[in-house]
Amino acid sequence: MSHVNSFGVRNLRSFGAETQLVPIKKINIFVGRNSCGKSTFLRTYPLLRQSVESNTRSPILWYGSYVDFGDLTTAVHDGSTKIYFDFNCELDIETNYSDKYLYESQFFNALTSLTKETLQVNTDISIGLDLRTDKQVQSNSVITINNTEIVVNYCAGQVQDMVCTQYSQDSEKKQLNQLAFSNLYITSKGSILPTNIYGIKDSTDAQGNMVKQLDEETIKKGAQQALLSYLKKYTSTTKSLSQKLEQIKLVEIRKLGRELTKIFPADKKFHMHLKELPNEIPETVFFYLIIRNFPRILTAADKSFKGLFSGVRYLGPVRASAERFYRHQDLEIGEVDHKGENLPMVINSLDARMKKNLSKWISDNFGFELELEASGLHYELKIKEEHDAKFHNISDMGFGYSQILPVIVSIWLETVGAVPRRHLGFTDANSRTLVIEQPELHLHPALQYRFGLAIAKVVSLATNFGFRIVIETHSSQMIEAIGESIRRGVIEDSDISIALFEKNKNDCTEITMSGFDDEGYLMNWPAGFLSA
Repeated sequence: MSHVNSFGVRNLRSFGAETQLVPIKKINIFVGRNSCGKSTFLRTYPLLRQSVESNTRSPILWYGSYVDFGDLTTAVHDGSTKIYFDFNCELDIETNYSDKYLYESQFFNALTSLTKETLQVNTDISIGLDLRTDKQVQSNSVITINNTEIVVNYCAGQVQDMVCTQYSQDSEKKQLNQLAFSNLYITSKGSILPTNIYGIKDSTDAQGNMVKQLDEETIKKGAQQALLSYLKKYTSTTKSLSQKLEQIKLVEIRKLGRELTKIFPADKKFHMHLKELPNEIPETVFFYLIIRNFPRILTAADKSFKGLFSGVRYLGPVRASAERFYRHQDLEIGEVDHKGENLPMVINSLDARMKKNLSKWISDNFGFELELEASGLHYELKIKEEHDAKFHNISDMGFGYSQILPVIVSIWLETVGAVPRRHLGFTDANSRTLVIEQPELHLHPALQYRFGLAIAKVVSLATNFGFRIVIETHSSQMIEAIGESIRRGVIEDSDISIALFEKNKNDCTEITMSGFDDEGYLMNWPAGFLSA
């Protein structure tokens, strides 16, 4: 399945022009001093969620329901004009269909699980945004697979140019081949990337007049013609060469030589040249096959972005204060909002059994119980701590409970409570990424430690669907608890990523990666990093 391995930003607020990719693991922890860029980076998750959920003219929606970055001019780093979002992905590219009608038919879709063949390719993707003089956003997408780089420059629905370049794999990175396209149009935006890029062709209407018409196969035809011209030099086959090229599937470069010999089994001239150029011919053919399959690559990449970022659930740093009474609303709500203001309504949406399960889960993991009690047209949230005889209104229990409860309930909803909540439209297949700013606010160190143990346990148990937690924190107790979870065998050290954020002498954010060893001890950790 296509997925995003890591991502980063350039020229966004305090981030400079250096590419800094941060791995995406099951537990992702961001630490550093105040105003060092960790909040900016964490908020790119909800930023990209509101972007994939919205129909915008450019890839990024800077101001939306979850976060407010202003606009491109206020978000860009001082002295820069262009912001970049960088991704490293594993993309599954379908390789065994060529007929559009067959691919779109219900019959094909019904059998796709039995017939689909895919190639997984490691892909680097960079999306750049620049403000033009006419106030429109100029977008730039760079997609790199092996030594093939495809650059698409576009604004709204118009593609200025698309340039595909093959480079040598040595340190000099010399240009070997290039294929360029112009006069292209975006007919489907996708979530972040354009997914349909068409050209223009001459056609005739019903009256026989010459007209311009969109051509969805412009890129494929251009790559096919270039591949035909290249292979003509090395084959003796001429009449059926074009048909034979249709049979070449996109496979790994190391397997492409064998595939080509199957296409030209009796062509002695081709076999001789392939023996003389065992690397050049497969690598060049791979270059043109990547271009021929570029629409599928765009679709797979955009699908992986949507799969990750549409599943983001974000909780901001200062959540809503507790109220003594909440007005009753007969609403069914399946997600805690980023301020936690709708928490009572979310709990009220649960049936009696689920409320009981939630309270028990909180008691087992955090040492207190939760109750929602109706009182006429209002209801109140109540807390009972360990060794306490009765429940008390949350407004009488200290500010910390109002801050941590939205976080705790969100974790339960997206993991333990996910299966019973299928009637709300959620399935186990939905990937979830819970993004939390400073969950430890106003919490006693002992409860911070218990929170660290709890998230390690939750992540280890959420194996039936993708679940991740992204946390910005200053809590050494929380980090120590996750290390203890590794020592207890609750979670693997490879499931955890720790990013250390610091400002350099140029006032730009630098990220250093840390983590745990297999015994739960911190590695590459600066002495006193979280100390006074």
